[in-house]
Amino acid sequence: MKLLRNACTKHPDSPLYVSGSTRRCRDCGREQSRQWAASHHDQHLANSRKHHRDKKAKVRARKRRYYAANPDKAARALETSKQAGYRKWRGSANYEHPHNGICPICTKEKLLVYDHCHETGAFRGWVCNNCNRGLGYFGDSVAGIQRALVYLQGS
Repeated sequence: MKLLRNACTKHPDSPLYVSGSTRRCRDCGREQSRQWAASHHDQHLANSRKHHRDKKAKVRARKRRYYAANPDKAARALETSKQAGYRKWRGSANYEHPHNGICPICTKEKLLVYDHCHETGAFRGWVCNNCNRGLGYFGDSVAGIQRALVYLQGS
């Protein structure tokens, strides 16, 4: 697209673009795109999904190239990743990951995650993701859980 200096009469502050035989300002182009997307919902959805699928592969490839060129930043990204706690202790015999198992809190059979104390960093055990988040929401404290218990018993 080529940018022209002449402004659209409908949107005087918007730059005017030429693409093939089409001349329109940025705002008119956006409006036309929204109208097309609304009237061609299924096709728009398919195009959007294809674009995101293609973009995802390109982003992954770019990250692989970047981290291959910057191994120090790759190590830092690994440490701050979601699974850093599990990766840190994965090789230790004391912290053998049971993968699927029965959560000691909710007693459901699920994928278990690494649970630790945020103050000391000490390993507490393997619980399901929901229970691990629940502990965090109660501030990882017995007092928070006791307040919730009193609330539940009172209602």
